[in-house]
Amino acid sequence: MSSSWTSTNILAQSNFIDLNLSNADFTDRNCRGYKFHKCDLTYANFTGVNLIDAQFIDCTGVCTNFTNVNLTHSFIKHCTFEHANFTNAQLAAAKLRTLYCYLCNFTAANFDGAIIINFKNRLSCFNNAICSTMDFKNFDPASVYDSSIINAGPDTRGFYFIAIRHDTTPMIAAGCHWFTLAEAYAHWSNRHFSKPALHAECLARLDLISTVAKARNWSIT
Repeated sequence: MSSSWTSTNILAQSNFIDLNLSNADFTDRNCRGYKFHKCDLTYANFTGVNLIDAQFIDCTGVCTNFTNVNLTHSFIKHCTFEHANFTNAQLAAAKLRTLYCYLCNFTAANFDGAIIINFKNRLSCFNNAICSTMDFKNFDPASVYDSSIINAGPDTRGFYFIAIRHDTTPMIAAGCHWFTLAEAYAHWSNRHFSKPALHAECLARLDLISTVAKARNWSIT
């Protein structure tokens, strides 16, 4: 990063290109549509910031704070975050492309309708995250290595069965569906009778999720 920030120029601009924004404090600002390209966001604080339609491209950050941030319709590409906090972040309809996260916190983050392409995650926390209608196109099954996610893989149609740990029951994201485990069993027990192999496969993936969830001592109701 070639340049550093000051508190004055944070207020004066909306495009941040090739800047060292370490320790920058954007707390509660309206940064809708802002662009961050090739920036170092280490220890930057975005708590409560409006980042609707914002862009983060080729950025890096360690311990970046995105708590309660609104990243709806944002575009995040070629970014790497370590120990970043995305608790309660709104990522609805966001486009996350080639994003690497290590030991990040996505507790209660909302990914509703997000498009995930090449999301590489290691040891991050997704407890109570909302992933309804999340698009797992080109999802990398090796990218999920985390105790709050169970990746049961794709069925023969290419739809991934992903379980997210919630307080009372695993929530299942599969295709356009977002079910409790009980709802998922009820749904797929009554589907695909004309395709017995697919019917059995869907239920088997739920059995896998149930077995692993119990082994991890997840709550199941």
